[in-house]
Amino acid sequence: MKRVFFGLIVLAIGIVMLLRALGIIDLEWMNNLEWRMYIVPAIVILVGLRIVFGGCKCGCSNGHCDHHCHSDNMCEKKAADSMDDSGFLKIETLLSGQKYNLNGENFSGAKISAMLGGVSLDLRGANFPAESEIKVSTFMGGADIFVPKDVKVEVSSSCICGGVKNVKPLSEVGEKVLRIHAECLFGGVDIKY
Repeated sequence: MKRVFFGLIVLAIGIVMLLRALGIIDLEWMNNLEWRMYIVPAIVILVGLRIVFGGCKCGCSNGHCDHHCHSDNMCEKKAADSMDDSGFLKIETLLSGQKYNLNGENFSGAKISAMLGGVSLDLRGANFPAESEIKVSTFMGGADIFVPKDVKVEVSSSCICGGVKNVKPLSEVGEKVLRIHAECLFGGVDIKY
């Protein structure tokens, strides 16, 4: 549903730009409008609509929550629902929180996108290959990644008004390597053990 919504927005913007370029519509009135003062109220209204019509308290958008909701307002979801056959996870969250615990599943990597929400990914029970990679993008959101102590973590990040926290003891280094690439804008990634 989120992809359809954002796809329709991008499609509408593209159509308006094309019609303006062809001279079919005139958008000069926008230059005279103090439109900047309308952005924050519009965002607040959208957030309010999401809260009212978003489903359960933890942000499930399907109208009824078929996942286990925690007191931290995160839906615990089954990793198999977001994992492909090779063990790669794709997690996207918008205005909500999602929690994934891997217990015995093979993990090959992940792509996490958290926008105005949070993700908790517990990999302490997962089966790791020799090398794996996680790409994390956060915008006004965050991600907590729990890693086994026997996995070496290499972090590269590009953050604006955010950051990555990795406090693994130096004495505990494993043969398996997990590379985490983080891009944070007003958000962060916390790597825990």
